[in-house]
Amino acid sequence: TQRLKMQRWFLHSNCDGEQTLSTKTKIGGPVGNSSSVEQILVPIMDSLILILGVTGHSLVMVSTMGTGTDILLLALSAADLLLLSTIPFYTVSIAMQKWPFGNVMCRLVGFLGSACSSASVFTLAALAVSRYLTVVKPTRAYSLLIPRRVSMIAVLIWVPACSLGAPQLAFRSVGPPREITDGLTCFAFLSHEQQMIYGLFHFLVAFMLPLVTIAVAYGSIYVFLWRGQQAGRAPQVERYQSKNIKHNIKLPLLTNYPKQTNKC
Repeated sequence: TQRLKMQRWFLHSNCDGEQTLSTKTKIGGPVGNSSSVEQILVPIMDSLILILGVTGHSLVMVSTMGTGTDILLLALSAADLLLLSTIPFYTVSIAMQKWPFGNVMCRLVGFLGSACSSASVFTLAALAVSRYLTVVKPTRAYSLLIPRRVSMIAVLIWVPACSLGAPQLAFRSVGPPREITDGLTCFAFLSHEQQMIYGLFHFLVAFMLPLVTIAVAYGSIYVFLWRGQQAGRAPQVERYQSKNIKHNIKLPLLTNYPKQTNKC
């Protein structure tokens, strides 16, 4: 889910804008047992996420049929596969307790984590809007949700997503951690204030705005179907739509959301 994405973001990047990857000691003493547990558990969990994620999204990409909704699902899976490609870098850095991949990969991995997770959430919002049009305004949906137009939307989604990731590409760098004297970490920003401003803006644009869009779209669908049933206007087609839309609402919440991010 997007919540898991955000949790993974803050697992790998603290609010000071640096990856918490130390090699020896922190202020006040040596790295404790919690660090050792993290070095063992994180690679195991990341490996499971990587295997399940790649398998699931690959099956989705193979089984898509080319309709408007399928194009968005294909775009969603592509964004998530790119996001999954960043996991091994963070897994290795946590296991080694340092960032061993250099400055270029530090910037590129940060950019991909931010851009791909944002594109994924924006695509979920686009899916919600498309399902709203299909159920509530089917005539309009027929003219709007043609494959060519939906493909253009899927491509344009990457414009704001890449814009949100651009600061990662510009400001990330590898350097010594602030709290210890040894090792290298992948910094996100040079100051705490810059990090807080960027994090808040990212949260509003790539989390709250899509979340509100999804909630309004699916809420409107439920209201539309409920009013139709209350008015006794539930023909066979509407019953079919009601049955399928309930399944479609659960699908992004239960399957598309369990993805992680490494933004910040």
